[in-house]
Amino acid sequence: MPNFKFTNIKEFGSSYIHEKDTEDIVQDIAPIGTTMLYATMKQGKSLLGLSEALSVANTNVDTWLDLKIKNGNVLYFGLDDSDKVLNERLNKYCDNLPNFYVVNSKTYREYCSTINGMSNGNKFNTIVNDFINQHGSVSLVIADTFEKIRYNKDRTYNSEVEEVSILKQNAQYYRYNLLLIHHATKFKDGNLFESFYGSNGLGAEVDVLITLQDSGDSDYQYLYARGNAFEDKKLLIHRNDDLKYELASINEADLVEDFPDKSYLKILKYFTKQRNTIIDNSECFTYQGEYQDFIQTLDLDIDSRGLGKLLKKYEQRLNEQHIYFDTKHLRNGMHLTMIIPANMNDNVSFFEDGTFIIEKMEESLGD
Repeated sequence: MPNFKFTNIKEFGSSYIHEKDTEDIVQDIAPIGTTMLYATMKQGKSLLGLSEALSVANTNVDTWLDLKIKNGNVLYFGLDDSDKVLNERLNKYCDNLPNFYVVNSKTYREYCSTINGMSNGNKFNTIVNDFINQHGSVSLVIADTFEKIRYNKDRTYNSEVEEVSILKQNAQYYRYNLLLIHHATKFKDGNLFESFYGSNGLGAEVDVLITLQDSGDSDYQYLYARGNAFEDKKLLIHRNDDLKYELASINEADLVEDFPDKSYLKILKYFTKQRNTIIDNSECFTYQGEYQDFIQTLDLDIDSRGLGKLLKKYEQRLNEQHIYFDTKHLRNGMHLTMIIPANMNDNVSFFEDGTFIIEKMEESLGD
């Protein structure tokens, strides 16, 4: 039996660690290996991935979101859109980038169907490797979406680790970053980095996790990133008319950081609209009902417990907008009463039994 060769750290370092091999494609968030970008529906994850691709493929650009870039060929698997949508999007943004290459859904399916006895992951790798043989190298490969290149319906930890490992090993061998665009469940407080569909095996095997979340202002989003080689990132980003994602300025960050929860904004918008419908002789607009009914009426992305916390957190802000509320625990659940007085100068006071009184406040006429 041959002896196993052991390597000390000095030999290992001189043999395997080279600056050109370890340089990230995009500083921190796109290392040699795998990155998974996930978000809930219609958050713009595909556009974010495409924005990154445009920067990497453009030799006149050296940063993306103020992060250093290693430019090179980009191979984009646009498997989640029809040819019409994909063609319109890529012609609009990628027409003048000779380093940008695309594989559409139809071509991908037809090619994979001709390869027998091979998993989808290895079929995907075969196409990437064929590209490298033809063009010399690739810096960034994007699978949009990850679900379209998967082969194993088993979502257990071990099977998902094995599935990603096949893709990761190829990316490490040929020195590129593979960006897997994936779907997310509804985010839970403090659980951003575990809110993707599937087991934690996905998160354990990829090198970097990136997710998007609303900031409360529709023009801005938060990008969260976690990897082994850097501290967690929280970036406030903004997409301009040319699809390019940009890092928000410090002043913009201060503005949005103070922006309330999106569910609060929906509540505020709902009652502002109701205020405009109050006729002159109305004393107030009143909403009364169970928590769950209120959540469904306003289409809030929270549960009853979350609504209770939100109302408590933003009570002062609501009062400043002349919106008052009272909650009662009844047999059928939490009951909510919300009131807008017709006269903005009036105050509302609640009694212990849930009834209320509107205190008429005389307007000051000045001196």
